[in-house]
Amino acid sequence: MKRAILLIGITVFLLVACEGSDSNQDPEATSPISQPTPEDLAATVNGQPITRAQLDNEINARASRSQAADPTAFAIEVLESMINQTLIEQYAAANNIIISGEQVQTEIDALNAAATENQMTLNEITGYPESMLTQKVRENLITQAVITAIVAEVPTTAPQVHARHILVKSESEARDILDQLANGADFGDLAAQYSLDVSTAPAGGDLGWIAHGDLLQPEIEAVLFDMPAQSRWPDPVSSALGYHVLEVLERDETRQLDEAGLAFQQQQAFSTWLETQRTIASITRYVERDLGE
Repeated sequence: MKRAILLIGITVFLLVACEGSDSNQDPEATSPISQPTPEDLAATVNGQPITRAQLDNEINARASRSQAADPTAFAIEVLESMINQTLIEQYAAANNIIISGEQVQTEIDALNAAATENQMTLNEITGYPESMLTQKVRENLITQAVITAIVAEVPTTAPQVHARHILVKSESEARDILDQLANGADFGDLAAQYSLDVSTAPAGGDLGWIAHGDLLQPEIEAVLFDMPAQSRWPDPVSSALGYHVLEVLERDETRQLDEAGLAFQQQQAFSTWLETQRTIASITRYVERDLGE
């Protein structure tokens, strides 16, 4: 029932990394370059070029550690992640988020130490060749800094409900359970006996505290947040899993989010921000038709 949550902390490299973007570099790390011709371009993002050579380098680096079933789809995915990274770096530049050479070297030293401790090479621990390492570390640090800035305003509290449910296959079974409850049967006992949700049945169907977005079944979540405390929904609620008998035990409009819950809300906030940036940006893709060929 509950959504698996990935914490927003990033250890080494994000999928959104892109090779060769020049924003946010130290002055001594940059040098004048000629403008690429349209034939050299994979895309432009608000006028900033992503070249075919940069795209090829990134595809080759990722392909060395991942066997893509569909090379074209894989190449398109890589290009889109490079577009994301460019948008992130443009935001960093506009908001004076700067990553110094010292920060990059500190991170590389930490990666070296981790590689040595685990008897691995830097290539094995990062997934990138040494020639790309400095740029990838810089991109990762920029991305982490932007994520921190974007999620800084995410509230640490949220409306939550403490709920429980009994999941069965058919509506008739659910109605029978509702009848038993109306006649005084114990909810926890019925959940342990009948519920198909093996993760909650032993605990009497207890779903714990739920914030918006926690459940994989939004139709169930919508009903739960429409219920007062100490109430039972009068009818079975249908989902792709079957039919649910629902009770809300408690409500708290300003309950503190736990670590996983806060991370999920932050993840959602950053995803929404990035999608907005993609919507409002001027993005031109030059190679969609021949990627992967």
